[in-house]
Amino acid sequence: MGRQSTDTTADDDSKWPELLFINSFSLFMGYLLMAVRGLGFLVLTWTTVVLLGGYVSALSKKDFWFLTVITLVQTAGVFNASLTQKLNYIGNSINVFPSLMLITLDKANEKMNKVSGLGCLSVIIIKGLVAFAAGVLQMLIFAIILCPLAFLYVYGIFISAGLSLARLIQRDYGDQANEGHLTSALHVLYSLAVLQGSVFAYRCLLRFWRQRLVNHVAKLYGLQEDNKRARATVQEYLVETKAGCEKDPSSIKDRNLITYAMELMQSSNCPGNYFSGISVIGSTLIKRDDGKLQGQQTRIKQLIGSPSSSHLLLKLLHTLDPRNPHGSMESKLHAARIVAHLAGEIQLSQFPGMIRCIASLIDASQRLKDDDGSAAASSTQLMEQGLLILEGLATDEGNCKIISSTHGLLSKVMMPTSSDLLHRIDHAKWTDMVNMSLSVTSLLAAAPGDTGKELRGKIANDKEAIASMEAILRCSVCATTNLKSIILVIKILKQLGNDSSSSTGGTKRTGSFLKRLLDIFTAADMDISIRKSAAEALLVYLQSSKSNATVILEANNNVIDVLTETLLDVKNDSSYRLIAAQILEHLSVHYPMEDGHLKEIMIDVMLKVFREILKCESTEKAAQTDTEADKVKLLAQPPSDIENQKIPQDNAQNISSSNRQQDDVQNEDRNLVAALLSLCVVICDTFISVDQDMAHKLGEISPGGSPFSFPRKLDEMVERHKEQPTGNCLTIMKHTCKMIMSMMKHNGRYDTQDMESLMKSLLEASTKMLDVEGLMIMASSDHYTQKPTGATLANVVKEAQELLGQKKAEEAGVEASAS
Repeated sequence: MGRQSTDTTADDDSKWPELLFINSFSLFMGYLLMAVRGLGFLVLTWTTVVLLGGYVSALSKKDFWFLTVITLVQTAGVFNASLTQKLNYIGNSINVFPSLMLITLDKANEKMNKVSGLGCLSVIIIKGLVAFAAGVLQMLIFAIILCPLAFLYVYGIFISAGLSLARLIQRDYGDQANEGHLTSALHVLYSLAVLQGSVFAYRCLLRFWRQRLVNHVAKLYGLQEDNKRARATVQEYLVETKAGCEKDPSSIKDRNLITYAMELMQSSNCPGNYFSGISVIGSTLIKRDDGKLQGQQTRIKQLIGSPSSSHLLLKLLHTLDPRNPHGSMESKLHAARIVAHLAGEIQLSQFPGMIRCIASLIDASQRLKDDDGSAAASSTQLMEQGLLILEGLATDEGNCKIISSTHGLLSKVMMPTSSDLLHRIDHAKWTDMVNMSLSVTSLLAAAPGDTGKELRGKIANDKEAIASMEAILRCSVCATTNLKSIILVIKILKQLGNDSSSSTGGTKRTGSFLKRLLDIFTAADMDISIRKSAAEALLVYLQSSKSNATVILEANNNVIDVLTETLLDVKNDSSYRLIAAQILEHLSVHYPMEDGHLKEIMIDVMLKVFREILKCESTEKAAQTDTEADKVKLLAQPPSDIENQKIPQDNAQNISSSNRQQDDVQNEDRNLVAALLSLCVVICDTFISVDQDMAHKLGEISPGGSPFSFPRKLDEMVERHKEQPTGNCLTIMKHTCKMIMSMMKHNGRYDTQDMESLMKSLLEASTKMLDVEGLMIMASSDHYTQKPTGATLANVVKEAQELLGQKKAEEAGVEASAS
């Protein structure tokens, strides 16, 4: 496995169900056992060293035998770590008796084959009697000696506590007990024994809570009662964890149900352990709305998704193999959930041939063949998990290449879509399946390079799938209850439109899709996320073909108004407004020049847009002024006041977060201003030649109603942005320079002093932006990045300066000739 998650921070597992309940219970039981053993050691030491050693002659006969029994009982508790567990299978040892009898009779049969007549019969009788007598003798020994001894060792602590309690109540220690400290010594001994018995009894009572703990943890993990294998694994986890804590409490460190399940999965001597492990992990990965198991799911990805656990992933993939005779439907479903969870970390090139196992999950014909319709629900879940696996794999270019080269796999991925299950059967039943199919298709369509081009060609040539996508865009039910399908279809169409070599079924069908996208974008009652997706798709189609601009303008006369409204509505987010500006820019470039009405509309749009630029700049200027005022206010305070200010850590974090959010907002606003300026430049270059009053109209723009100089406003904007060497500020500088150049080319007359001040500011900005522009050019050397087009800012400024010089010379010549 190649790729790993960049987030290596371990999640806090202190609140996991098994740690809160099972691990804590096991640790407590372990410490109780330590207390029992410690008290037993004290009792044993006290009886042997102090009493039987120092006061044996002074003890009464009753106390002597009581102490002797207590000493023998305590021996088991001190020197045997876990005698109770070792005696759990004592019942199985009884089988030795009939076994020995059978062996004896079997030997008699061998003798009988060699002896005939009465001799054979006598051998059988004798051997039978000997075997029976030996069996009876052994059972007597077992019943009279071994069983009482085992009972004494297991439950002897209760006997010890009972005898001690009786002696504490009677206190008839004899006449010699008053001599020395014998009475006190006996009190201490019997009290220790009673205390040990009480602790042991409390520990035995707690054992009855084990099943409740298991059921509670299983419930929290969502393990249903019919999932007996997973619930039995939780039971085994409790037993083994408790046994480990009884031997060494530190064994509980880093132990949880996930690590235990991984241990079971790695078991090679017992296939049942492997299936128990994947049943627990697979059940944990079931999606839940409460989000309580996010930490477990992250830990699973860290453990099984690590390179050292690639053998586990290989076992999981083999479980999905339809030729695997041990792979039941339940085990395949759990294994598929785990693989789907790790799919984003998998590189198929490291697992040759495994793509076939994954492809078998979404093969509907294979499902019917295997199940005969008896497990349709489980088959559907397997197909969904197969699509989820492919969705994770499709995020890697190498995996996309393997998926593309696997014969028939893309058709299987698109089958839920191309079959049009939503409209032929039922929306509610098949929405999730179709959405998964569309999601995988959209990721494959977005693959880079030749692989992506090949995949987009195959998708576009699937007529049934394209027709189903068109049906989803037209469906009123999908528009109200299945917005995700519409968004995914638009994403796919956007990818297909971005590739000129792929076609969505010809020019006629492309036009149909464009009209439907327009209807979605211009529908005021449509969800804003869908309208935004439709706008993104329209932009892609405009960028890929000039003819699409004519189709859009002819399809909807209201599109310019809607775009303008979207652009100027401050309630919309900046990214949405930016897309609207880019669409308007492309429509301006490809608009029909003979359309006089459209010309007036675009000129009006341009004037509104420039007013919006000035508003954005005024807002940013005010924000910067407030920030600078706060800094000045802070610096104006006495140093002692500043040093004595104590900002809580939470407040400091909130301030830092607020600053980051403010930077993001400013960055989005600058991107929007750059897009608006680009739109203004295009409209100026396109329309100012047919409207000689454009320069005069721009001069009359004023957000506050007061007169202003157009170059001066641009100069103020350049002054604000030139101190911030960022990519979007560089773009603003370039478009500002092009804007004033366009105005000068078409007889725009402005104050010479204002123009020279603007050129000076632009020249200073070009010097400060050299590093940013160099980095952007170097970054574009990546073949995934679009190459930068056009001249550098320094060259654009130089060209503007030369144009300004020409305009000044022309004006000087005109004035000279007039005089």
